[in-house]
Amino acid sequence: STMTRIYDNSNLAESYAGVVTPLTASFARDLYDGVYRHFTAFMGVSASLRRTHEAMFGRMIVTIGYHLYYDIRNWYTLVSLLPGYRYNKSFFEQMLGIPPGAHVETELVQESFLGKVTARVRLLLQIGLICVVFLQMPFLVRRFNRRFDHAFSEFTRMNLSTMSYEELCAHYQLVRRTLVRLWRVPIANDFAVMVSTGIARALYSAWAPGSDFALQLRLASKMQLAALDPGRLLISIVERIDSQPKLAALFAGPTVAKEVYRTLCEEYADTEVFRLIQAYIAQYGSRVPNELKLEAPTLHESPENSILMLRALSATAGNLYRRRVGSAVEDNSLPVSGRFRRMVLSLILAWARRSIRYREETRLRRTQIFGHARQVFLSIGDRLAQAGTLSERTDVLFLTAEEMCAGVQSSWKDVVSARKQEYALWRTISTPSRIESDDSILDIERRVRAEPVRHTPSTAAVVVQGVVASRTDEMVVHGEAWVLREFDGAADFHDKILITRHTDPGWTVIFPFVRAIVVERGGILSHASIVAREMNIPCIIGAVGATDSIPQGAAVSLDLHTGLVTVRPTKNA
Repeated sequence: STMTRIYDNSNLAESYAGVVTPLTASFARDLYDGVYRHFTAFMGVSASLRRTHEAMFGRMIVTIGYHLYYDIRNWYTLVSLLPGYRYNKSFFEQMLGIPPGAHVETELVQESFLGKVTARVRLLLQIGLICVVFLQMPFLVRRFNRRFDHAFSEFTRMNLSTMSYEELCAHYQLVRRTLVRLWRVPIANDFAVMVSTGIARALYSAWAPGSDFALQLRLASKMQLAALDPGRLLISIVERIDSQPKLAALFAGPTVAKEVYRTLCEEYADTEVFRLIQAYIAQYGSRVPNELKLEAPTLHESPENSILMLRALSATAGNLYRRRVGSAVEDNSLPVSGRFRRMVLSLILAWARRSIRYREETRLRRTQIFGHARQVFLSIGDRLAQAGTLSERTDVLFLTAEEMCAGVQSSWKDVVSARKQEYALWRTISTPSRIESDDSILDIERRVRAEPVRHTPSTAAVVVQGVVASRTDEMVVHGEAWVLREFDGAADFHDKILITRHTDPGWTVIFPFVRAIVVERGGILSHASIVAREMNIPCIIGAVGATDSIPQGAAVSLDLHTGLVTVRPTKNA
């Protein structure tokens, strides 16, 4: 029986918002394919079952109109290969931010009577194995970090500019193999995040109905989030700049960023400030908005962008930042009666918090390897441009990973220019975040192109409903709306209410300086939610239509009890 296919990117938009180039799409699809093969084996799924579902791995994500989507049915199949499908299914939907009521069943394999006994035994063995993996997670993550850092330092020591086309392609394969082999640990930890928060939330709603579950996921000051480290380093650089009048004048002056950076290189090369900026670029240079898109320029190529970031963080910002990060509400009392219940819940919450922290640590490493992959791809682009196969190095982004290493041909220029036109066209088309259809992807693209999603800003009093992901002592927050569709580090978001479609880890640099955050997509485990809770910033997620219906500069109120975002009428004099 043919079943309707469902494509959804509500969760994926956090990593791949908007259009992506063919290279980004094929690299991502390739990684999902390899990583989930390793992960299912790691989680004890039998080889015969993996063979049965061979086709699933290559279609975890698909491209529709230059946008990436999860092929949801394959994800349900993946979850059904792991024990506890009945529960995991709903945990999985919570994690992906799939709206309730949008249930999608997958056809489960029917077992024979004889098969049922062996299936039971296999299930018990598999549950045992997964428990062992979960218990070993601190050790596994530490080992993963060590192995990854070792491989990564080897990679970054290589001089790509002296390598030939063949050597670069071989190196890319090595990077891919290393990443795919090591990455099963972060994926297993993501599974732990899903299961632990799923169980905690279920127990919470049963034992403490009506209280705020999201708040319990705050990691408390004992565990600091890796995601906050770039912000800390930037603040310490800003403070050193402010303490030296000559440097402060250089940064505060009208000079363009590129010139400021050049002056630093020439006149301040031996100062601590310059050394720290270099350290920041080396460590976090790939942590930029849209960091998983290979087309996003990193600080390695445009180091002068670090000057823009430092300029945005004035001295006042440092105080605000410390107030934020230091002001976590230290209320760890669980609103649950009974010693046994409290003990069970606090154990599971501790597990969930730890898993979330590991996830942010491993995400930073993912950013670094993607940044390195970008350097390798652009070097391959250089070789193809020298051979006359491409017009310029960045054209390599419009080939797939397979095409890029298929050898030097003369025919790619036409293909690239055609794809660039399509890419530019899809950039202007607003695609739905969920598509349910039996049609081929080509037919879906035709339909979306014919009738794109239209958002008309309404003029009436606007109310947008969202979900509270982070609340502070105040129950209602008022402020001026700052609507950002694309990230802009130079924008004036100080003390404004940031309203955006999605955020990725590269945005967190500006989080401490906003009054509150409203995001259209994501769940309580999305990056924006996690970081907002750590920094004590009011945050409402899942506020669909917010960027289209809330006018720039409008006076808005956030109700942190109901999740309502309201535009207040402005008094016309």
